[in-house]
Amino acid sequence: MEAGLSHIRFSAHGTFDDYEKVHVGLKFTDVWCNIANFVYINKNRFDHACRVDVSVIPMNGETVEDILRFWGKSMDDISVWRPHNWGQGRAYRPLKRRLRSCDRPQRGPIQIQADGTVIPCCFLTNSEIILGDTYKESIEDILKGERFNEIRRKHTEGDLTGLICESCCQLNIEDLNPLLYSTIDNEIN
Repeated sequence: MEAGLSHIRFSAHGTFDDYEKVHVGLKFTDVWCNIANFVYINKNRFDHACRVDVSVIPMNGETVEDILRFWGKSMDDISVWRPHNWGQGRAYRPLKRRLRSCDRPQRGPIQIQADGTVIPCCFLTNSEIILGDTYKESIEDILKGERFNEIRRKHTEGDLTGLICESCCQLNIEDLNPLLYSTIDNEIN
C-alpha cells in the first residue's frame, strides 16, 4: 500500500477444505488471515486507499451463495468464475470457437506473482511466460519492455503461434458465460 496501489485482486480457488484439496499443502486459514490483515491495514492505516476484491473459482461444489456469504462483508468487489483450463494445465472447458485475442496483454490487469515475477495473465499457473521481475525492474519498465510489447504485438495481430496462449480457453466464444457472479460487471447478476 505504501507503493500507492489503488486496486488489488486476490484469487482464491474454493473455500476451506475445498481450497486445501486444490492447493495441497497450503492452509486456507493462512490465506484468509493474510487477506484479512491486508484489508484491516488498508482500512485502518491507509484510510481504505486501496480497493480490494477477490476472484473466486468454486472448485469442489461450493455455491455462489456460499462464496458470497464468506467473502461478501470484507471485500469491495467479488467475482465468481467457472473453473478454467489454467493455460494447458487442466481441461475444464473444451476449446471451441476461437477469438483472435483475449486482450489481456492490452487491457490488463497485470499479474504479479508472489515471487515478484510479472506474467501476462492469471491463467498461466506455472509462469510459462515471464515478462519481468519487480525485484529487479520497475513495473513501468516491465510494462514498456520488449517482452511485454512482443506479447501485445502477437495478440494484436492474432498470431499466437508458439505461445501457450494459443491453446487457452480464454479465446473461446462460449455458450455459457464463464463469469458466474460479479459486483464489478453488473450485467451478469
